[in-house]
Amino acid sequence: MNRTQDLISECGSQYTQSEFDPNDNRWDDWEAGEDEIPSDMQCLFCPSVFQSAGEVFHHGRQNHGFDFASARLAHKLDFYQCVKLINYLRRRQTEAPCQETESFSIQGTEPFFEDDSYLQPVLEDDALLFAFEDVFNFANSEFSIRSACSDRMSILRWQHRKKLAAAEARALAAEKQLEEYRTLVRQNFYDPLLPGEGASSAVDNEEPEVEKADYYFQSYAQIDIHEQMLKDTVRTESYRDFIEGNPDFFKGKIVLDVGCGTGILSMFAARAGAQRVFAVDNSDIIHKAERNVKDNVMDDKITFIKGKVEEIKLPVEKVDIIVSEWMGYFLLFEAMLDSVLLAKDRFLAPNGILCPNYCQILLAGFSDQELVNDKLTYWDDVYGFQMDGMKEMVYRDALVDTLSSDAVITTATSIKDLPLMEINSAALDFQSPFEIKATKTGLLHGLVGYFDTLFTTGEETCLNWKEASECGIAPTKSDVNEIDNEIIKQRLLSNASGKPVAFTTGPSGVLPTHWKQTLFLFREPLEVETDMVIKGQLKCQKHTLNPRELVIEIKGQLLDRDCSVLKKIDQTFILA
Repeated sequence: MNRTQDLISECGSQYTQSEFDPNDNRWDDWEAGEDEIPSDMQCLFCPSVFQSAGEVFHHGRQNHGFDFASARLAHKLDFYQCVKLINYLRRRQTEAPCQETESFSIQGTEPFFEDDSYLQPVLEDDALLFAFEDVFNFANSEFSIRSACSDRMSILRWQHRKKLAAAEARALAAEKQLEEYRTLVRQNFYDPLLPGEGASSAVDNEEPEVEKADYYFQSYAQIDIHEQMLKDTVRTESYRDFIEGNPDFFKGKIVLDVGCGTGILSMFAARAGAQRVFAVDNSDIIHKAERNVKDNVMDDKITFIKGKVEEIKLPVEKVDIIVSEWMGYFLLFEAMLDSVLLAKDRFLAPNGILCPNYCQILLAGFSDQELVNDKLTYWDDVYGFQMDGMKEMVYRDALVDTLSSDAVITTATSIKDLPLMEINSAALDFQSPFEIKATKTGLLHGLVGYFDTLFTTGEETCLNWKEASECGIAPTKSDVNEIDNEIIKQRLLSNASGKPVAFTTGPSGVLPTHWKQTLFLFREPLEVETDMVIKGQLKCQKHTLNPRELVIEIKGQLLDRDCSVLKKIDQTFILA
């Protein structure tokens, strides 16, 4: 086995030995023709032709005043941006042939960098497009192997690249069709939040005829999602501590459990002394919940109703307590709170309790190079290929992941307080200003959103910051030292041991939750120093195509200590 074959074997290549065997007769069938690697490379500014990419760029620097290499480094151009720049100059030269330029320069923000049509080669078989990456070392691993291979290996590479370029062009053309398809799926398979015109006003215990696929509710029919939630001890034990730690609230009361799932909250309520519990869910998991209740001999207290809370009728006019675990990523994802608020308006007695009844969405800044490497740098070299196009999805989609408390390098601030007994669904689309201050010097990679949940009554209980921290509630003021002795007033219920019941999903929590945190990754990290301020606006609203998804717009500025603007932030994220 020769050195080329050794290299292929060491790298675990999928190619067989015959594909690189110089004695393989199948190579004799190949004839130079349309797939032959072109070697002539035309200047970007004039008709001059060269034999290497290095010569092209040297000529451009010496004769046309444009240093391609320096421009790439100065503006941190990636592979695809370099392709767009080459094709822009090609098109420019085609439209005005043989015109010398006195001094061509770029700012790195030109519109053609955002125009994917410039990924399409202007010159057929433009050899420069396939050679310049060698000069700039865009794909080390691929070219280190290729440099050790024979000319025939290079031919295979060339053929593969031509196919890849054609595939990318087809992908661009198909992108619009894909979005239209996704729109069609959302319109036909996602459930509406509220009953449509002509919807039934009542649902009995028999399973209704399903006229169309109900994506959201059926996703909760699977066991794994309920297992994950039950094993989240922060979540489940907080509800247990609230319900069973306050039996005086539940003894003899009528309870409504919205989105009952496995029935765990209903069983907590029954065990705490509730007279009757109505457990509502529109997912098929409700049939398993009925079995769970029978197995625990609680079916005399718990009645199950399958259907949407917007449509059902209860055998009673009002209930004393509504319990529900409705929270989603970034608190509002999945829009289940809309259903809980509607249930409050329809069924809760005037002096009733909604539990939990106070939530708060918080925002902070984070620095986590390991996460950035995992989510972004990975795409720089995927088995020897650059996949920068995938990075756009990372910048567009809000990430759901867990940060360590050390990753947070700014103060935290509340961007939305939700006193659930007082608000309605219209308040769930919101726009809030925010201001956070850097507590460390470093790279700010993005913002992290999370929420705190409180179980409260109408009676005020005083907590200082230490007690709040023990409850899992993170301080939100800009300088904890200045307010350490201040009193925060929260109307918190206690568990059996007298400890207030509340929990956080933030990085400061003792244990991570299944909600994790929601991360908004900046396209460019911000270099911050202690006491620098990030000030801006966050807008959160339901997606127009699927209202269970969220569209989150973040606009802001990084200010230095003298309040001068250093950088601007303007990104839109989808939490789907």
